[in-house]
Amino acid sequence: MAASERYGRGTRAFHWITAALVVVILPLGLLHDAVKPLNVMPWHKGLGLALLLIVPLRLLWRLTVHTVVFPETSPILRRSAAAMHASLYVLLLAMPLSGWIIASSGSYPLHLLGLVNWPKLAVAKGDPLVSLAREVHELGGWLLLVLLTGHIAAALWHHVHLRDGVLRRML
Repeated sequence: MAASERYGRGTRAFHWITAALVVVILPLGLLHDAVKPLNVMPWHKGLGLALLLIVPLRLLWRLTVHTVVFPETSPILRRSAAAMHASLYVLLLAMPLSGWIIASSGSYPLHLLGLVNWPKLAVAKGDPLVSLAREVHELGGWLLLVLLTGHIAAALWHHVHLRDGVLRRML
């Protein structure tokens, strides 16, 4: 595979850093009640705040850095891929933002990766914004899980069935 057919190092780094964060954050959030004695929520919140910093930088990178061309495929597959990526970006922004709103209404301090104090937003537990954020965060976690599963399945389908090099471009 020619170097021009691969994503650049920066793009690949943003992708895999984001993926690593989500692979840790998502189970911590979805399973936090089941593992309550382990007190995973500080990690969930701290890594979520890291995601809140990474995703806007990743979006800016994507908008300013040349990307590789998608392989020739049907218009429906191209639109599906574009919708999948757009939905993932929306959720990658909505999840940490809604989490920040929810956590700001609580009594515990916020820390980026447990190291840096993070400011709280001016919201209280009974605020309608907090209730909306909670709904977005809870539904969004499950939706993100579904979209990520679809994203991974599509990458594997390209690699195994179509053999078009789509997966290798991100490796």
